[in-house]
Amino acid sequence: MVSPRIAALTALALLFTHGAAGADEVMRSQEILERLQGEPAPPRMRGLVKVPDTLPSVSPSVVFHNILFEHDSSALTPMARRQVDELGHALTSPALGSAVFEVAGHTDAVGDYRYNQALSLQRAESVVGYLTGRFGIETWRLRPVGYGPRQPVAGRDPYDPVNRRVEIRRLDLARN
Repeated sequence: MVSPRIAALTALALLFTHGAAGADEVMRSQEILERLQGEPAPPRMRGLVKVPDTLPSVSPSVVFHNILFEHDSSALTPMARRQVDELGHALTSPALGSAVFEVAGHTDAVGDYRYNQALSLQRAESVVGYLTGRFGIETWRLRPVGYGPRQPVAGRDPYDPVNRRVEIRRLDLARN
């Protein structure tokens, strides 16, 4: 059981880490839409194999990363489901009708590296499955990728639970 003091400190840290949309707040679809209409991220591809980079984990192209997961799980929590619902509403906007997105899964550094790599991809696929099933978003528009523990939230301990997340980036396919 977590002490009330640790829980309060964790909640405060998550609030500062996540900016306007803290761990207990859901970023609304209009704000997501505005961010997604901004500058797309350059693709991170080499040939046909996705190669992770060491870019800061929260760049201007990241819409949000407060789709958080429980330890050792790829199941959407009720809070994550509410956030993905807002994302789904934004992605169904005509303004984003043909845009393509990277759905990037991450883990903390607890446990086996290969297991975490697979878990991070499962988290991304969980979000993609929810979006395609509930909102009818075409699968070609959502590119799940798993980064495992390699890209912890900037300035955070790799073992911090805040690293159990999915991030969303709009891709600029013209640069592929």
